[in-house]
Amino acid sequence: MSRLAKTNGIVLHQIKYGDSSIIVRVYTEEFGVQSYLIRGVKSKKSKIKSSLFQVGNILDMVVYRNENRSVQHVKEVQIVFPSNSILFDVKKKAIVIFMIEVFYRSIIEEEPNKPLFNFIVNSIRELDSKEEKYANLHLVFSIHLTQYLGFLPRKNFSETKKFFDLKEGVFVSHQPHHDHYLTPLLSTRFFKFLTTDYDEMHKISMTGRSRMELLEKLLEYYRLHLPLFGEIKSHHVLSVVLA
Repeated sequence: MSRLAKTNGIVLHQIKYGDSSIIVRVYTEEFGVQSYLIRGVKSKKSKIKSSLFQVGNILDMVVYRNENRSVQHVKEVQIVFPSNSILFDVKKKAIVIFMIEVFYRSIIEEEPNKPLFNFIVNSIRELDSKEEKYANLHLVFSIHLTQYLGFLPRKNFSETKKFFDLKEGVFVSHQPHHDHYLTPLLSTRFFKFLTTDYDEMHKISMTGRSRMELLEKLLEYYRLHLPLFGEIKSHHVLSVVLA
C-alpha cells in the first residue's frame, strides 16, 4: 500500500514513456535514487509540467511511497530554488549537465546520504549565484565529490612529492612505473583544486586547454576507482563552451 511522503530531490535523468509520459530518475534526500512515472506530463492539460524535470533541477516533492515498487508516482512537485542564471546561460547549463552525469555514474549505493545530497545542492546553487569566474567550478566539484565516494586524494603534495599517482590516490616522489599519473605541473594544479573551495577557485589561473587536460586525467581517476563509471559524454561540450 502506498503512503504519502515529502522529500526534496535532484533531477538526474529522464526518458520518454509512451506518447505523453516520462520516467524520471531523481536523487532524493529521504530515499536516495528513485524512479518516478509522470503520466501525461506532455499534455497541455497536465498540472505537472515537463519543464520541472530538467537535469539539475532541485525539487520539492510530495510522492506516493510504496516499498514494493521500483517505479513510484508523484502527487505534487515544485521547484525549490528557481534558477537565476543556469537556465539562460549555455556555459552554466553545460557545467550542470556534466556535474550531474559524473555524480549519476558514480553512485554505487542508491541509499539516502544527506551530506552528499547537500553537497550536490550547494554546488548547483554556487554555480547559479556566480556572475563570473566560475569556469573552474566543475573541477572543484569533481575533486571534492570523491570525499563522499570513498577515494578522496591524499593531500601530501610537497617539493619532494610532485607526481600524483592516480591508481594509489597519493602524491609520490618519482614518476610511477605505469601511465596513470599526473606530471608535476598538473599535480601542482590538481593539489590547488584539492585544497580550495568555490569562493577561492577563481584564483587558480588556467587556459581552456590545460583545464580540459586536467579534467581528462580526473575522469581517468574516477574510472580507476569506480570500475562501472564508464565514459562521460558531456565533458566534450565543456571543451567547446569553456574554451
